[in-house]
Amino acid sequence: MVNDVIITRSVLLNATPERVWEALTHPGMTRQYYYNCEVSCDWRAGSRLRWRGNYQGRDIDAEGEVLEVIPGRLIKYTGFDRLTEGDISRQGDVHITHEILPQGTKTKLLTTLEHFEGDETRAELAAQQWDFEIMPRLQTLVETTL
Repeated sequence: MVNDVIITRSVLLNATPERVWEALTHPGMTRQYYYNCEVSCDWRAGSRLRWRGNYQGRDIDAEGEVLEVIPGRLIKYTGFDRLTEGDISRQGDVHITHEILPQGTKTKLLTTLEHFEGDETRAELAAQQWDFEIMPRLQTLVETTL
């Protein structure tokens, strides 16, 4: 077995756990921070989820699977991280876990990305996407919109 890279990030959000859950699971909200992609899923373990949208002129239609869910508290799913259209060099999907942890009047969102199959370059690019694009947009969304 290849040693895997595990990326863990946390952010303290000025939002309720319910608001964070909504941002992670509502199609209209995911579109605002996740590369203009709407997620569709019933959020049950074993269910398929689908990301669809258009980002910078590129159509995105990717599928994943819900691995674990505790409504309002935790979601673990397989996700896509293809960096270019038609990229088949990366085998397997990344596993993404979001844990929603109440912290007084705020909420801590702990996100873990794993299952990079030992590909450190792939892991570093994913970390950059989450650090500089996805998480900042998600934070702005939950903290500034109603």
